[in-house]
Amino acid sequence: MKILAIRGKNLASLSNEFAVDFQSEPLATAGLYAITGATGAGKSTLLDALCLALYGNTPRLARATLQGETIPDVGENSVGPTDPRTLLRRGASEGFAEVDFVGSDLVAYRARWSVRRARNRADGKLQASDLSLLRLVDRQPLTEHRKTETLKLIERCIGLSFEQFTRAVLLAQNDFAAFLKSSDDERAELLQTLTGTETFTLLSMQAFARTKEENEALKRLKLQLADQAPLNAEARLAKTQELAGQTAQLNALEQRKSALEAHMRWQQQGEKLQANEAEAAARHTQAQQAKAQAAERATQFAHIEAVQAARPLCSEVERLKRETELGASTLKEQRTQAQQAAQLAEARKEPLDAAIRQLQKAEQAKNEAQPAIDRAKAFDAQIAALAPNLQLAVKERDAAQQLLRQEEAQRSQRQNEHAHAQAALQAAQGWLLENARTRPLAEGWPRWEILFSQAAQRQAEHQQTQAKWAELRQEESEIGKALAQERLRHAALATGYQGAVEKLEELSRACAAFQPEERLKRQQALETRRELLAQASQLWQDLGEQQQRLQHLAAQRQTHTRVRQECVAQLAECAAAQAPAERDLANAEKSLRLAELASSENVEHMRALLSDEDPCPVCGAQEHPYALHIPALDAVLTVLRQEVDRLRQIRNALVQRAATAQAGQQSAEQQIAQIERDSAAASSALQTRQQQWAALPLSEESAFGAGSDVAAQLSEQQAALKALLTQLGKEEAAYRTTLQQKDGAQMATDKAQAARVAAQHALTQRELAYQKSVQSCQTARDKRDELALQLTTALSELDAAFPAADSLTWREAWGNDAAAFSLQCARAVHAWTTQQRQVGELNEKINAIAAAIQGALHVIDNATRHLANQSAQCAQ
Repeated sequence: MKILAIRGKNLASLSNEFAVDFQSEPLATAGLYAITGATGAGKSTLLDALCLALYGNTPRLARATLQGETIPDVGENSVGPTDPRTLLRRGASEGFAEVDFVGSDLVAYRARWSVRRARNRADGKLQASDLSLLRLVDRQPLTEHRKTETLKLIERCIGLSFEQFTRAVLLAQNDFAAFLKSSDDERAELLQTLTGTETFTLLSMQAFARTKEENEALKRLKLQLADQAPLNAEARLAKTQELAGQTAQLNALEQRKSALEAHMRWQQQGEKLQANEAEAAARHTQAQQAKAQAAERATQFAHIEAVQAARPLCSEVERLKRETELGASTLKEQRTQAQQAAQLAEARKEPLDAAIRQLQKAEQAKNEAQPAIDRAKAFDAQIAALAPNLQLAVKERDAAQQLLRQEEAQRSQRQNEHAHAQAALQAAQGWLLENARTRPLAEGWPRWEILFSQAAQRQAEHQQTQAKWAELRQEESEIGKALAQERLRHAALATGYQGAVEKLEELSRACAAFQPEERLKRQQALETRRELLAQASQLWQDLGEQQQRLQHLAAQRQTHTRVRQECVAQLAECAAAQAPAERDLANAEKSLRLAELASSENVEHMRALLSDEDPCPVCGAQEHPYALHIPALDAVLTVLRQEVDRLRQIRNALVQRAATAQAGQQSAEQQIAQIERDSAAASSALQTRQQQWAALPLSEESAFGAGSDVAAQLSEQQAALKALLTQLGKEEAAYRTTLQQKDGAQMATDKAQAARVAAQHALTQRELAYQKSVQSCQTARDKRDELALQLTTALSELDAAFPAADSLTWREAWGNDAAAFSLQCARAVHAWTTQQRQVGELNEKINAIAAAIQGALHVIDNATRHLANQSAQCAQ
């Protein structure tokens, strides 16, 4: 597990939202960091947020010991001391804890714990907390289950329960000692879960079992080895020398095999890496496609996530809107009621005026009848004076009448009770007569009840023993069948072992027929011959190449010698012609310079300034024959320039030809010197190859004599050796295949032997189990017979409780259901006892009712006389 981020809001001392991102700097590259701060800064709250988001609980709440006490919340509400909702900050209406983590399946998840108060108000009652899980790669929610199932899903993703997480990953204060003091099994289970070393435990168990099997195989081999007599000293020395030689060859082959295996592993690793690269590219393409396809949904989810914070506000707006609508409807109804009340008051105004008028009329009539009312009041005073005596007399008369009626009713009731008691007495006496056969059972019921209990216990034990005996018989039958199958299996394994031994002997004979020592000698001789032929072929090819190289160098030396001679001749010709050309060019250039001086611009300008009377500033002459322009002079200048150019080209051509000839001479001399060196080296190499060829044993063979085609002979012999080595390789492959088959047959034989031994052991165990089962079955049958005898004795004693005619009937009923029959007998005895007791009670009740009826008749007579006297007084 790896924590990626911790986020929360309104938890304990941390208000508003907070976030700790372990994937961003500086925490992303920090190998070790600490959470520090003053008391109450929120250090433990970060760890509480981690535990709340993952498990919905925290270590410090889990350690709470306030049994039966509560913590007061807002209003009259309270919460328990271990309730994680108590971490919601005081005055906050909602809060949450959120953790991004990578689970044990290397998938990124987001766990979220949230709590809120009713109506999102700070004074609302705490609501139930919510726990959710989200897969980050596709934003797929995994919270379609209940809270407990979501918690189990989170524990499965992490791989640790809350107790394991708080004892190994997140150790609370003073909890490390508890981890150290826990039992070895608990620590081992926790450490195996954290480190994933349960696989090594299984491997250790398998290694122990494999070691045990190998030790047993080693013991068998040692036993087989003990049966073989040792060799004598000479044979042993020969075998030791042969073993040393084969060991050296084996080491060489092992080294070659190691190199080939390393190369093969390198190739396999390359192929595997290519396959991984192709698979990764395919997954990357799929991921890109999935990401492109989910872009729209991701945008939509981002929008939805962005507006989640506004959900409480929207809920509050909707609630206020509903309250506003309700208030508007209530106001409208009250206005309607007020209008109806005004209309009702207006409608009742006229009846009120009429009632007032009637009251006035009644007052007037009362005033008119006042004298008559006064006379009536006088009569009322007289009646009031006589009324007490009359009322007293009436009351006494009514009381006498009531007493008379009550006594008559009681007398009638007592007579009815007397009749009912007589009928019940007759019924009880009739029931006792009808059930007279129950009398012996009822009179001695304590004794019969004990016998019934003992018989029921014997019958239950007999049934249990019968069932156990049937079960043991079934088990005996199953063990017998298993024993027969085990015997068949043992016989089949013995047959398989015999077949494996025969196959092993056959393959051993086949391996011995290969004669690996002779084949190895042939192969070594052929390998040596092949190496000699390869060496000879290479030497012969080198000899031919060196001879061809000497011939080629000789031809090149002749060519470069001829070129050098030609260049020397050209240099001599150029040297002879260059001196006259240089002299002619120097004279022509001198004539040209003089002519150019004579025809330069300054000279022309000065010539134009000359006059016949003035002396020449150059020569002082007073005659100026060239004062004017002369065209012949220009023609001479042009001819001189052309001559200079021609002579210069001749001179340059001679210089270029001389330089080319000199460079060709130097190059030819260098090439000749290099050819001389190469020829000397080739001659030395040719001589060395000839000496090596002469030293080869093959050079003395007649097939490679003078005039023979050595290269063709070498190719033919190499082809023949290759065919022979191929044949030996096939024989080697066949031998290795047979050897592998022999090893497989040996393993199969050992396995068959082990299986046969295990089957023999299992067969012995089965036979012992079968004998034990037979003995147990016999013991159960003896106990069943003993209990049947005891049950018969107990039932014989119970025959005295029933009439002789009912002995078969009651035993049949007992046999069908002993408990029900015992209960029926107990009920019959209870009914008999009840009826007998009821007869006595009814006799006493009848006598009491007769006495009460006599008393009631006397009271009725007295009440009748008193009623007659009171009636006479009322009449007066």
